[in-house]
Amino acid sequence: MNSLFDLLKKAKDTCPDKVAILTEDKSYTYEEYYENSIKAAKAIRENDFDLTKPILVLIDDNEFDLFIFMGILSLGGFYVPVNYKVPDERMNTILNNTSMGGIVTSVANDKGYLNLKEEILKREFEDYDPCAHTIASDPALGLFTSGSTGVPKLVLKSHGSIISMCENFNADFDFNEANVFANQVSFEFDSSLKSIYLAMYNTSTIGLIPTKYFMFPKKIIDLINKFKGDTLIWSTFALRLMENFKVFSYDKIPTVKTVMFSGEVMPEKTIRYWMDNVEARYYNLYAPTEYSFNVLYHEIDEKEDLSEIPAGKEVKGGRVFIFDEDFNLCRANEEGDLYISGAGLALGYYGDEKKTRDVFIQNPLNKSYPEIIYNTGDRALRDEKGNVYFKGRNDYQVKHQGYRIELGEIENGVNSLSGVDISGVVFDKEKEKLVLFYQGETSEKELLKEIRAKLPRHFMPKQIIKLDEMPLNRNQKVDRNKLKELL
Repeated sequence: MNSLFDLLKKAKDTCPDKVAILTEDKSYTYEEYYENSIKAAKAIRENDFDLTKPILVLIDDNEFDLFIFMGILSLGGFYVPVNYKVPDERMNTILNNTSMGGIVTSVANDKGYLNLKEEILKREFEDYDPCAHTIASDPALGLFTSGSTGVPKLVLKSHGSIISMCENFNADFDFNEANVFANQVSFEFDSSLKSIYLAMYNTSTIGLIPTKYFMFPKKIIDLINKFKGDTLIWSTFALRLMENFKVFSYDKIPTVKTVMFSGEVMPEKTIRYWMDNVEARYYNLYAPTEYSFNVLYHEIDEKEDLSEIPAGKEVKGGRVFIFDEDFNLCRANEEGDLYISGAGLALGYYGDEKKTRDVFIQNPLNKSYPEIIYNTGDRALRDEKGNVYFKGRNDYQVKHQGYRIELGEIENGVNSLSGVDISGVVFDKEKEKLVLFYQGETSEKELLKEIRAKLPRHFMPKQIIKLDEMPLNRNQKVDRNKLKELL
């Protein structure tokens, strides 16, 4: 199987009446999924789009976005999802730095973009063979990730990488046709790919939870129960938000049997809250956007030390390397730079050959044939049992009082404290001091008392600032640049 669209065709042919997509008020079978995708494909074909370039899809995280994605793929094109509410400045940056083959959307707009939801709803289905000759190494989609220069990088993922990782995830996690993936992750983020394509690969079901309901967490509980969702592949941020709202005092989610999370370090209080209330198998997952799905996983035992959950061991098809500064493999418990390779590795950055060559490099251990590995920019170590532990980012390390300090390590310690929802630490270079910002119920005085008992002396912030609301970036992580503006 060479194309992701082949997955949909196979599902339509083998179980046309199986429910493929659940929304708050509708359901779609695999036959309807296929037919709506073909309607989208015909509308795209009738317009003058360059399918050799990425097609920008302005999304609302609804089922019509999925139809559009598959329509583009059926034609041999590749899509780039971006939320339709993207600020004008970011949109201009994207368009000025990335040559798009066209722009389509699933929402009404006044900018002349082709509204494919309208096209799908008004068209009668007529089967159509796009005759696309797609091979596994062709790009299927691109996802924007933050760039150090302020210009987003467009990470390209191939059909083959995603199909291979579906197979590998099935081997490690036993997914099957009975699963219902309750997805809360926006389609513009990498983690959503697991729910979208694992459901299709297994001819199972994806339930779509509107992102707006994270302002009303009880609605999320209601939808999970309505969908009878058994698998949550969510961001750590989402699990933490549910814990902050103490949602399980409202109702339980008894059908959920698998909970997977990624994106940032999981606070101990959050994982304990979930494990106390949802009887399921819990997995910590790790991979950057530059790898489809995940390269590392760890199944959590409630009896283990939950204050530092490992990223774990390789998912089938993946490989990790931890190098010292001279590209020697680190010994057990020796911290170094984390590199990854395997079936899920991205193609590189669209339109940026230099950046691609900077971080997608030849394996320095292999002098015999081409073998590309990716420099994640993360620090890690591997213990005696082979478990990999994430130790922070190279770019979040500062030198303070003669010590090398990982800002994320301070944040993880603070986030584990009761009365703290979320924290962020920045280093004021001019005044040579650590500044801690936090959001939560506890007072600055009480927090200072608690962190004195928890953190080493050289980790102690010189200033603590309580915020009504922590600024977050588009990945729902602490926006350190915004915090620096508050100094």
